Parts: sequence; structure tokens; C-alpha cells
Amino acid sequence: MNIPESLSIGGHRIQVVRKAQVVDGEDCFGTFDPMTLEISIAPGLPDSLALETFWHEVVEALNVFAETELEHSKIQVLGLLLSQVAASMDFGAERNPSLAHRARQPSHKKRG
Repeated sequence: MNIPESLSIGGHRIQVVRKAQVVDGEDCFGTFDPMTLEISIAPGLPDSLALETFWHEVVEALNVFAETELEHSKIQVLGLLLSQVAASMDFGAERNPSLAHRARQPSHKKRG
């Protein structure tokens, strides 16, 4: 899966760039800067690690915008899992016809 150049979260356009960042005096894989609305991902990372870092930083952004105050360990796990989900999705020509049919149906039942 390719990493996008930008994405929207809560009406904010977040730019995604490949550049080295330092946090607490140490090189890191990526960062989210809420002031510049930028996700940075370190250059030279293997594709799978860059993708995991991208999703980690997306969760970091969600954490900032939603003010959820998630612990970093929770952000790490969510980023790892989202990375795996995104990498496993198949957007090929074959579509699941039962899902397309279900999408036209209401997702809830009316209460009488």
C-alpha cells in the first residue's frame, strides 16, 4: 500500500512528508506536528515500517484532535493494527456483491 501525500482528519488537511525528525534528542521513525498539520516519516525505512509509522502518526493526530489522551503504548498498538489492516485490503476488480447489496440497505431497524 502506498502512503498518501496528504489526508484529511476532522476537516484539517494533513501533509505527509519523508524527512528525518528528532524527538527528545533521538532520531525517530515519524512525528505528527499539530501546529504545521504535518506527518513526517523518516526516509530510508523499509516499506512495511514506513506504513506502520504512517498509521501510528495518524493515530497520534486522532489523539490530538479528539483530545483522548491515549497512552503512547495504545497508540503504538493501534498504529500497528491499522497498518496490518490497510496492507491486507484488496481493492482489486473483484468486489463482494453481498456487501454492495447490504450497503443499499438501512443499517438500523426502526423502532415502533
